Amino acid sequence: MANIDYAGLFSNGQDKQASPFTSPSRDQQLLGFAAKQNEALTGRLGGMFGLQQQDPVELAKTQLVGLDPTKAADQEQFIKLLNIIDPGKAAQFKQQLDAKKAKSVAAEAAAKLEQSRYDIQRGDVADQLRLGNKKLDIDEEKIKSKALETTQVKRFDKERGENVIDHVLKSDPNVVVKTVLAPQNAMEEYASIQKVINEAGNLSNAANIKERAALNVANMLEKYKPAAGFTGTLVEWVKAAGGSQDEASATRTAAMALVTGEAIASLPQGPATDKDIELARKGTPPANADAAYLASYARGVAKLARRESRYYMDKSSWFSLHNTPKGFLSSQTIKRVEETLEGMTSPTQLEMMKKVRASYGEANEQDNRIVFENTFGFDLKNLDQDYELAKQVVEKVTGGN
Repeated sequence: MANIDYAGLFSNGQDKQASPFTSPSRDQQLLGFAAKQNEALTGRLGGMFGLQQQDPVELAKTQLVGLDPTKAADQEQFIKLLNIIDPGKAAQFKQQLDAKKAKSVAAEAAAKLEQSRYDIQRGDVADQLRLGNKKLDIDEEKIKSKALETTQVKRFDKERGENVIDHVLKSDPNVVVKTVLAPQNAMEEYASIQKVINEAGNLSNAANIKERAALNVANMLEKYKPAAGFTGTLVEWVKAAGGSQDEASATRTAAMALVTGEAIASLPQGPATDKDIELARKGTPPANADAAYLASYARGVAKLARRESRYYMDKSSWFSLHNTPKGFLSSQTIKRVEETLEGMTSPTQLEMMKKVRASYGEANEQDNRIVFENTFGFDLKNLDQDYELAKQVVEKVTGGN
């Protein structure tokens, strides 16, 4: 039985309202005992005279003494009886009980979150052990004979970009015996690849529509002969050229989407960078832009859309040929680097590239790279390294084909 402050419960609200869970004094214990004695005496008198001597409040008090509000099974009846004695205290007790339940639910949620964090940390520890080349003298026969009990833990390996299964010791889940690639459901894998192919095809078609719309705006602006001194926004220029506000808005919206899309990463650098595309990448044209500027901007949007269409066509083809996303981004890196280098054709550009590459590993390497980057807008060594790494990845996926 929990320690209950019955004196506080039966005080009719005259004393300070205390929690029914506070420890009782000797007087409070005597009061509870007296209540039980009173119940027994009343029962005997009732038996003698055939009368019930207690009113509902007194009866509730005697019944309340036999309940334990700390037990879930007693709590509902405890509140009902307390409500007969003092509705205010019954409401207070119910509020305290609800608060405790809410706190318990919050604590349970926190415990689940902590367990989740532990599971993640356990995976990190397993990674660290493996990266530390921790070798265990364990062979397959011992595992098969269950001389060493293991269990399987499936997780996503960030370095491999695939799901793997860790065989960990049951006695110590932090010790990984071996790691193998997780088997894949052939139908699920096929459906996933087909979904990417279909999405890429749809995005390529959508980019074609953007290109045609932007070209239409560019052609209107180039044919329009504005009055001397006319300035205005893109919308005003297009409307003056005989177009609609929707056409201008569509061009501007397309530009914002294109410069933040996937295809932008495959754009070449340095002298190969298209000037029209650069205008489109700068964002919304200034309010005082003339028709020539806006026409170039619209053509830049069209060229970005054309590249985006090509990007998604490449993606669809890659997934169709290789049935995997591995290597696709590297193939786009190769394309970007080659286009960048194709733009470096003048004797001066070729000589500077030769000089920088000859200085790799030498004392003057950093100075040469800085001068080159300031001149052409990209770091040649980083470009060369990206190119070699991308070729290795693609060759591994394609087998050199």
